[in-house]
Amino acid sequence: MKQIFAMLFAVAVFIAAVAAEAATLRSEAVIEGDRVTLGDLFDGLSPDMAGTAIARAPALGRSVMLDARWLSRLAQAHGIEWDTTTGALRIAVSRPSHR
Repeated sequence: MKQIFAMLFAVAVFIAAVAAEAATLRSEAVIEGDRVTLGDLFDGLSPDMAGTAIARAPALGRSVMLDARWLSRLAQAHGIEWDTTTGALRIAVSRPSHR
C-alpha cells in the first residue's frame, strides 16, 4: 500500500514539473518593431527561443487575431509545449501607430 502511495506521489510530482515547464499564451501582444517573436506571444520560453522572429508585425495602427489552430501549428513547428488548459486560446497582436 505504501508503494502505491509513493508511486502516485512520484507521478504527481512529475506531472507538476512538466506542467511548470509548459509555455502559456500571453493575453495580448503589443509590437513596437517590425517583427513578431515567439516571446511576444508565449510566456515561459528560453531567452533564445523567445527571440525567434516568426512573422511580420501588423501595419502601424492595426491588429490581428491569432486563433488556437494557428498558434497550435506554430507551437508544434517550434517544439513548444503549449499549456492550453490555462489562459486564453487566442491572442490579439497589435502595433500602435505613431504621429
